[in-house]
Amino acid sequence: MVTICVSSICPIRDFQTLCGCVLLYIGLRLLYEMTPRSQRSKREMKVLEDKFNQQMKKHKEHRSGKIAAGIPAEAVVKTISVSLRKVEYEFWGQRFSFNTIGMLLMAFIVGIIGVRTE
Repeated sequence: MVTICVSSICPIRDFQTLCGCVLLYIGLRLLYEMTPRSQRSKREMKVLEDKFNQQMKKHKEHRSGKIAAGIPAEAVVKTISVSLRKVEYEFWGQRFSFNTIGMLLMAFIVGIIGVRTE
């Protein structure tokens, strides 16, 4: 059944190539997550998550049983810099960034896959 559905969308050779690329990405991602840099990043995100949960708990207690709407005023996203190479922003004192070209490339790939499967 899967073979019939896949072969009607695209040739099986293309599908195998796509599956191979996805598996390669997953393998590389797993290897990266074992590095010290990744572990440090996970610890930083855990601290940020705990801070967020603490603030939300205080916010709900302050509202004393009323429905808590929205998020605290401190929880805003501030844009630090935008360039062709990198976008950097801040959320609750924690800085984040992403590669602009990589994000555009990923959006392009997803768009091509979406158009091809229609």
